[in-house]
Amino acid sequence: RRRRRRRRRRRRRSALMAAVANAAALYVAAVSTVAVGAVRAVDVERALLKHRELDEQLTLRWRHALLVPVVSSVALLVLFYFFAVAAFMLALVLLAVSVGALVFLFEPLYAPATDANAASSLTSWPPRTALALAVATVLSWLLTDHFVLCNLLGVAMCVLSVATLRLPSLKVAAALMGLLFVYDVFWVLISPSLFGGTNVMVHVATSEATNPVRTAATAVGVDAAWIAARSLHLPMKLVTGSYLLGLGDITVPGLVVAYAARVDASSLLATSATNGRPVLPSTSTPADGGGVATASLFAHALAGYAVGLATAMAAAYGYGIAQPALIYVVPAVMLSTMVAAWRRR
Repeated sequence: RRRRRRRRRRRRRSALMAAVANAAALYVAAVSTVAVGAVRAVDVERALLKHRELDEQLTLRWRHALLVPVVSSVALLVLFYFFAVAAFMLALVLLAVSVGALVFLFEPLYAPATDANAASSLTSWPPRTALALAVATVLSWLLTDHFVLCNLLGVAMCVLSVATLRLPSLKVAAALMGLLFVYDVFWVLISPSLFGGTNVMVHVATSEATNPVRTAATAVGVDAAWIAARSLHLPMKLVTGSYLLGLGDITVPGLVVAYAARVDASSLLATSATNGRPVLPSTSTPADGGGVATASLFAHALAGYAVGLATAMAAAYGYGIAQPALIYVVPAVMLSTMVAAWRRR
């Protein structure tokens, strides 16, 4: 009996340690992705402004804030009812997007951190080494469906989105976050009562797509069983063990953190123009020169995201069911950012 008890205790201890390790890995990956994306957003926008190549089409306006939850809901329903066909097409799209996102993510590894190089990844053909590395990574994911590679693709797409999409004001940020708060609550907590007990968002996130390589090989009469994985976990989430976090739970708050970082960058010149008293500019356009300020909106926004995500993960573990992360992340990010903005005025 004592041996059995000891074994049970060891098993419980091992399971707890594994859960903590998986949760910690996912947490660090998500917070680091947001931080890297925000810092890259400052570098990229400063470089594009210097070369007068800033694209207003990448700025999210009020109409975009209203449309994002609607379009996301429609896409979610299409994947829920027609996953086999829609996921195959989505996999093809993600293949192309992932290559570009990985080239952007790898840029600091092959290019010095200068304004010219910050803009080059968006405006010119990437170096062969970076492109080859990106293609090799995507092909490895296609052939193995390894979760680490899938997570890497997800991280790359999050960094690219956070660094290139712009929020013009804190009001638009609040509207977008508020609407997606409702979106997350509905599809995670309310949808099971409307779809026969099935959690639509979790169902779509955990479903596997047909491998395009396997499909193409079968079409030409080649046995690809030993070449490519039969199915693919699409890079629409980060996964470590039993923990799962959607890319939207990283990208959307990341846009607010990136906005805060750009405001900090622009306020460096505003500070010198107002006798040392920092002010919030009317737009998020950073000044030419300088990075993220020390006492910054960026630090408060990132800290808010870290606290909100930690709370969401603790709630998921405590309740034992999937939690809509934005329920915890949205109030934490917006409250910390707004308090910091109010104190700076």
